[in-house]
Amino acid sequence: MRPLKLTLSAFGPYASATTLELERLGKGGLYLVAGDTGAGKTTLFDAITYALYDRSSGGVRDGGMLRSKYADPGTPTFVELEFEVRGARYTVRRNPEYLRPKARGEGLTTEKADATLTFADGRPPVTKAKEVTAAVTELIGLDYNQFSQIAMIAQGQFTRLLNATTEERSRIFRKLFRTQRYQKLQDALQEENAKLTAQRTAQNVQLDAVLSGIRYPADDPDADALGALSAQTAPEEVTDRLDALLTRQEAALSAAAAAHTDAQTQLDALQQTLGKAEQAEALRRQLETKQAAAQSEADLEQAKARRARAQLNTLDEELARTETELAALGDPETQNALLTAQKQQLAQREAALAALSDSLTEDQRRTHAAKQAQERYRTAAEAQDAAHAQRDTLERGFLDAQAGLLAQTLTEGTPCPVCGSTHHPAKASLPRTAPTQAQVTAAKKASETADRAAQEAAAAAREALATQREGKATLRRDAEQLLPERFTSPDGPVPLTVVLLKTALAEETAALQAAQRENRESLRKAGADCTRRTQLEAARKTKAAQRTALEAAAAAAEQAAAASTATAAALAQQLTDAKQSVPGDLDALRARQTELQAARGQAAALEKALTAQLVPNRSAAADYRRLADARQTLEARWQWVNALAATAGGTLSSKQKIRLEAYIQMHYLDRILVHANTRLMQMTAGQYELERVGAENQRSQSGLDLGVIDHYNGTRRSVKTLSGGESFKASLALALGLSDEVQRTAGGIRLDTLFLDEGFGSLDDESLEQAIRVLSSLTEGDRLVGIISHVAALKDRIDRQVLVKKARSGGSTVELVV
Repeated sequence: MRPLKLTLSAFGPYASATTLELERLGKGGLYLVAGDTGAGKTTLFDAITYALYDRSSGGVRDGGMLRSKYADPGTPTFVELEFEVRGARYTVRRNPEYLRPKARGEGLTTEKADATLTFADGRPPVTKAKEVTAAVTELIGLDYNQFSQIAMIAQGQFTRLLNATTEERSRIFRKLFRTQRYQKLQDALQEENAKLTAQRTAQNVQLDAVLSGIRYPADDPDADALGALSAQTAPEEVTDRLDALLTRQEAALSAAAAAHTDAQTQLDALQQTLGKAEQAEALRRQLETKQAAAQSEADLEQAKARRARAQLNTLDEELARTETELAALGDPETQNALLTAQKQQLAQREAALAALSDSLTEDQRRTHAAKQAQERYRTAAEAQDAAHAQRDTLERGFLDAQAGLLAQTLTEGTPCPVCGSTHHPAKASLPRTAPTQAQVTAAKKASETADRAAQEAAAAAREALATQREGKATLRRDAEQLLPERFTSPDGPVPLTVVLLKTALAEETAALQAAQRENRESLRKAGADCTRRTQLEAARKTKAAQRTALEAAAAAAEQAAAASTATAAALAQQLTDAKQSVPGDLDALRARQTELQAARGQAAALEKALTAQLVPNRSAAADYRRLADARQTLEARWQWVNALAATAGGTLSSKQKIRLEAYIQMHYLDRILVHANTRLMQMTAGQYELERVGAENQRSQSGLDLGVIDHYNGTRRSVKTLSGGESFKASLALALGLSDEVQRTAGGIRLDTLFLDEGFGSLDDESLEQAIRVLSSLTEGDRLVGIISHVAALKDRIDRQVLVKKARSGGSTVELVV
């Protein structure tokens, strides 16, 4: 990012609109911002940062605090910055919220905060403060925190990172390098560990609950061992005890079931005999009544069958009509799919025509721009010719005037100082109005300025023409690809004109719209046919189901009628047989039935009791195996997660206390120190080098502390022991190293301008010279470095300067010296 022009209005100490042409400073080297204390040097940096991010460079002043107290009430407060990113120019204008006089009437009203970002290529501007800040961040590739650390290092920021504690430095790195995701991982592992620990406890509770539910009689040979089982008992012992219990209970249940079965078998045989005797007596009384009922049932079922057959005939006619209509509809789904595909093709054609139309508009814009560039060149050339003529006229007049002045000093007989002649027959006359040397010099400078303007206008015209020709070729290629039948022929390419292309686009668009209308109508009809087909198929399915049901009902009724007729005949035969049978001793049979029922009840009660123990025990054994397997799986994961959480959280015993996030930040700090020490060694003549040091014990988090190596005496000590000048150089080197690393981690962001707002007064002459050499090295590759300083020696070493002065009437003024 390179600032090109900065305009401040009623901003800070600048009462009226003040414009600073920063582009005049060039693309590389150092420049100095100097001036009176409190005049507003830092405000210039504040204005740039405010325009870009709605924040001041030091972060201590917001937009609402920057309204100039010297400004006229009617003067608007705003900052406008024109800047360049990767060769493209942008302009951002931003104003804070402040009170201003009402446009009508008396009193004050609030001017709302606003911002606008405009583009040189004609794109729609971005408005609203937050949206503009987001757009600027995306263009530059840096947010405010990153920009203030690597592009605009404000007062008080140098020593902040050098003397910060591990926790403070960690918070700084978290913002710059976004390491909070590693902190989130640490928290997630701790949460997962706590969750798994709770699950382990819950599983042990479940296992204890399952084992406490085991049922067994008090006289069971393994009763004491079964009562002592718990979640802490070895799984192999638990399963062995449960399997043995189940084996014993299954054997007892088998014996009880056998006794129950034997009693039931004897009872079944007796009940068959008793039943036959009772049936013979009852049957004789019932058969006559049933025979008459069977004849009536047969007549009723025959009537049902006739009604069902009539309904079947009507349903068959309706199904035939449905099939005929379905056949007439054909396959509307396929037609709908084809039309949908056609719709997509037409939409793609529409998008392509719109793109070609946009290309035509852009071509017309480039053509207009080329004409304007040519016109500016012609104007500059005419101005160049006029400047040359003015220069030549003034030079000739000046020379003629010099001859006249010399002639006035000549006397007859005295040698001429030019030719030596003592005779002067034709002295040069002195013009009445002779040009001065200053006028001649001014004319020469004006001529040189006109030459540069003509050269720049010529270059701009050539570039505009090249752009116009390239765009015309691209438009030609796009037109031939989209409309080959209009712009190609067997005789060669058809000449491409704006009128011809506009006509072609209009005709193709009209044809496309007609095809789209036809497609929409066809899609509507196909959709209606699909809906009707769905309705007919649903009706056909319903009627087919109804037909099946009616067919089954008719057949069932016919079968029932036949069965009733057969039943009536069978009953007649049974009645004859029943009259001939003789029943046994019903009282004796019933007494034996009572004895067998009592024996069966006792056996069934025992079987039920055993089953009530065995079934839950089987379920409990299965639940125990399932829960024990799950606990084994959970235990393995818990041990792994617990160790990982301790590692990431830096809580492992007998290990250095380093969290995962701190470890990642240590990596960034090491890289920063590589960049920083390269410059610190230069500024200290190889004496000092920064190093990362750990904590003094293993009971606290560590890893981001800083120390300094003194290569002159071979000692290592804290950075806080450095003197004022040494601390400044170390802080500057660390800040520049941080700037390098943040640019690298931000995707290789290239900053064309660097701003430093910090006093150099703590440095001696040699240290100041070393610092300037380091800062000068930053300007390699077309980088501009701006410095705010009160040090007088810097004014002698840095030619390009921005001078800020306090005005007697209040406020400040600024002057650019290049």
